[in-house]
Amino acid sequence: MPSGLTKYIRHKRKLHDERQGKPFGDGRLSARVVAEGRSGIRRIFIRDFQVISDGSPAGGGFDLGPAPGELLIGAVAACLNHGYLIQAALLDIELDALEVTAEAVSRPGQIGTGSKEPVDLGLRYTAKIASRASDEELENLRRQVELNSFVYNVVTRGAPIAGQVERIEA
Repeated sequence: MPSGLTKYIRHKRKLHDERQGKPFGDGRLSARVVAEGRSGIRRIFIRDFQVISDGSPAGGGFDLGPAPGELLIGAVAACLNHGYLIQAALLDIELDALEVTAEAVSRPGQIGTGSKEPVDLGLRYTAKIASRASDEELENLRRQVELNSFVYNVVTRGAPIAGQVERIEA
C-alpha cells in the first residue's frame, strides 16, 4: 500500500497533468513586514498568513521568532522539499518519506561590512529519502530539483533587488 506521501505525489502529478504544464497564478510574490514598537519584532504578512521574525537576545532581540537569516535557510529547505515532491511526481518516482535539512554558517564580520563580494555561508542541504527508486533515479531527481527549484536558484544564481525609500506618517 502506498504511503501518504506517495498518494500526495500522485495527486500532485494528476493536477500537473490536468494543467498540462500551464503555470498557475500570475507569478507575483509579495510580503509586507511591519516592525513593532517596544520589542522590535517584525510581523511578516504573506497572503492570509503571519510569521513573526525576531532575533536572539545577543543581537538585541527577544527570541520571539526566527531571525531573517534563519527564515532564508528555512525557505531554501522548504523550497527544496517541495521541489523533490514536484520532480518525483513528474519523474513518476514514489517517495515514502522525505526530509530536507539546510544549514549555513555566517562568520563574524562577513555580512554588513560594505563589501560587494559574494557571501559564502557554506550553505548545504541534505535530502533524506525513503524510496524504492534506484540510486541513479534519486541522483537524477536531485539534479532536476536543483535545476528547477525557485528559491534554490534565486540563492545560487542571484537575483537583483531594486530598492527605494518612501516617507510615511507614523
